[in-house]
Amino acid sequence: EEGMWRSETRGDREWMDTHLTWDFFELGLSGRRYDRGEVLDAQVGGIDAVLPLRDFRCTNLGDPTGWVMDFHQGTPTENG
Repeated sequence: EEGMWRSETRGDREWMDTHLTWDFFELGLSGRRYDRGEVLDAQVGGIDAVLPLRDFRCTNLGDPTGWVMDFHQGTPTENG
């Protein structure tokens, strides 16, 4: 998850391709839905994020050989 909030990994197409499921989608800051192809093709600028992420939780969806992401939400919270 934190890789999605770091410019050096978010802007690395090979890293992103390895870490996103085939049906990945994202809800962006604006609330717009982006599919995997749009996310992979996006130009990445500076990312303003506070790391490490607070209250981060994830759910095991199977018996994976490595971590992959199937959804990402970039909408703000009440804390920013």
